[in-house]
Amino acid sequence: MAKPIRVYDEYRIIVIPILYRRLKEEFHSHNQRTCEGVVKEINRHVDGIDNVYIEKEFHLECPYCHLGWEDDDDGSPMCCQRAWDDWAKEVGCYPNLVNEGTLIHDLEVVLSKKS
Repeated sequence: MAKPIRVYDEYRIIVIPILYRRLKEEFHSHNQRTCEGVVKEINRHVDGIDNVYIEKEFHLECPYCHLGWEDDDDGSPMCCQRAWDDWAKEVGCYPNLVNEGTLIHDLEVVLSKKS
């Protein structure tokens, strides 16, 4: 029986600089400048390079509790009360229903009363 053979199509060299892993915008700016400097140095000193570019990965997290961002089917955040309260005020839930420590999951009732 024939077996598939492995054929390599592309090769890459991955350079991982030492960067800050913080949330603040100034760390992002610093990391971006660091990466741009590495790209500049590679282009300056290394021949035979087709393309050097910066790739960034990201994830979403809550600005209050810093847990990974996860939302419910209705779009409401599920990580913490403060994020939920913020969302509820933005979508127009009645202020008296958005109390600290009271998480309302069934917003269909609240939103249908508003319409």
